[in-house]
Amino acid sequence: MPTQRPRPGDTDAQGGAGGDLEREANVSLAQLAHWVRRYISEDELRASQLPYVVPGRRRASIKPHSWYAKPHHLAKMLEMARPVLRNEGEILKWARKEGDHLGGHRPIDMIETDEGAAEVFNYVSIYPRQAEKHRRPNR
Repeated sequence: MPTQRPRPGDTDAQGGAGGDLEREANVSLAQLAHWVRRYISEDELRASQLPYVVPGRRRASIKPHSWYAKPHHLAKMLEMARPVLRNEGEILKWARKEGDHLGGHRPIDMIETDEGAAEVFNYVSIYPRQAEKHRRPNR
C-alpha cells in the first residue's frame, strides 16, 4: 500500500498532491534486481499517466474522477462551472487548456493543491458576472 513521505512545507494531511509516493518493492522482483526504486516524484508520476481519454473499439474510456489527486476539488469545479459550460465534457475541455485568466496555468493542474483550487473556484465564481457585463450593451 502506498504511503506518503512528507516534503518540507507539506501540510496536506490526506497526502494529495503534496508528497512523493513511497511503495514497498515486490520482494521476489527486488531479489532479482540490481537496484530498487523506493519512490516516484509527482512530476514523474504525472508524466507517466495515460491520457484523459483512451479510444476504444466501441467507445472511449475516460479517466475516473477518483484517479485525480483531489477528486473533491474536481467535483466542486465541475459543479461550479456547469451553469456556464453546460456539461462535464466542455468543462474538462476548458480545464485542460492554459489560459491568461489563471496566469497561464491549466485549471485541471491547479486543482491538485488547495491554493490552486481556491484560485480556480474564485475565477469560476466571478466569470458569469464578467461575461454578462461584456454581453450587455453600454447605455
